[in-house]
Amino acid sequence: MTNTIAVLALIFALAAMFVAIYLFIHRQLQQKAEAQAAPSTEEKKPDPAPQQDSKKEENHTTATPSVYVPGSPLIGQINYLLAREYKAEGYECAIRLNAAAYKWTRMEEMVGRVLLLVIEAINQYQYLWKSTEDAANSRKNEGYLSLYEELMRKVDYYRKEYERLYNLKEHGEEVIQKIRDHTIDMQTMRENKENDFNPFFVMLLSFENGFQEGIIHKTRVEPI
Repeated sequence: MTNTIAVLALIFALAAMFVAIYLFIHRQLQQKAEAQAAPSTEEKKPDPAPQQDSKKEENHTTATPSVYVPGSPLIGQINYLLAREYKAEGYECAIRLNAAAYKWTRMEEMVGRVLLLVIEAINQYQYLWKSTEDAANSRKNEGYLSLYEELMRKVDYYRKEYERLYNLKEHGEEVIQKIRDHTIDMQTMRENKENDFNPFFVMLLSFENGFQEGIIHKTRVEPI
């Protein structure tokens, strides 16, 4: 009975974590969509002063976030949740089960969960990219060149985020295949610092660390 309650509690905790991640990503994308959908009234008028246009462009370029900055708030929060939750899950997996094959099954399931979040974000950025591009072309046809240029900067950002996430999806699919083939090298993953900002590797390393801690605990408390 106690084990059943523990398993149910773990399932609900993981479900809550993924809901929190999804809501966070959705809120960020919604705010960006609202910002590009409601330009200020001043922007609707063509600006006759070329120097002022240049200044606006410079300021906007500075304010626009770069494509995938390691340690950004969104990536940081996702990695924090993954590291905390999956270390605990790895520990529980080692404590409750002795089958090594189940460990690989759990790892494949975890990568699949994150992959679904990545695919959802891909669809959102693709929508923002295309809809903002259509809005920019409409403003250009109406003669609002300053607003057109500003919207196109957003188009460039959305497109690059889409491409980055699409590459991440392909990488996640490769990781799943390596898990199925049992060819994931944890030591190599730890030595490659670029993996610190890859959600798939953050998750797997956290799970592995928790799993090893669980094995050590079982060795200490159980008779040989």
